[in-house]
Amino acid sequence: MPMPMQRDTPPHSPRQKPLGCITILAAPASYPDRVRSIDALGRRTELNLLVCQTAPQDLRTECRHTKFICAPRRYRTGLRFFWWAARTAQDNVQAYPGLRVAVMEVASGYSLLLSFLIARDRFARILVSVMPVRTVLADRGWQRDPYAGRLGWALRIRQAWRWMAWGLRDRLFIGVASAVIGNSSEILSESRIQRRRLGVPGFVLPNCV
Repeated sequence: MPMPMQRDTPPHSPRQKPLGCITILAAPASYPDRVRSIDALGRRTELNLLVCQTAPQDLRTECRHTKFICAPRRYRTGLRFFWWAARTAQDNVQAYPGLRVAVMEVASGYSLLLSFLIARDRFARILVSVMPVRTVLADRGWQRDPYAGRLGWALRIRQAWRWMAWGLRDRLFIGVASAVIGNSSEILSESRIQRRRLGVPGFVLPNCV
């Protein structure tokens, strides 16, 4: 069983359990600024775990307030990783009954969806959105670069389908989230109507702290 790390956390009310955070981020090397934000958050929580495929050693050494849990080799690709991450998050939530643990997933939501199917409402699920998908789709952002060559029709259709699928995917993930965090207010505003209907709060948390 993993043991909580010692942190400079303030004393908690006897009526309130201390906080813990489990973050699912498949590729930390692609989001080093977000990993540093998560590490800063770890200074205020009793538990701060990052579940990932693999993590560079220099990033793991730098983030002293975060414990990295890397997937075994056979679970590092495709949906197998998200299934493993969902089960790993659930196991660690159960391992710390004395904490109020929230599970947060960055740039995706597959593990949140799977954990909802596995554990339902046993813990909070936070979705972190890093891309204004619907804005890019509405503005046809894949052809807005003035320095890029003209795209053929086949590639335009492929890009439109790709971003449309991402938009539908995000709507599904928001449906199982307890809260949504956006890199910017623009990203957060895209899900405003859906979140208001579902009663899901939203917060802005920039990449860098």
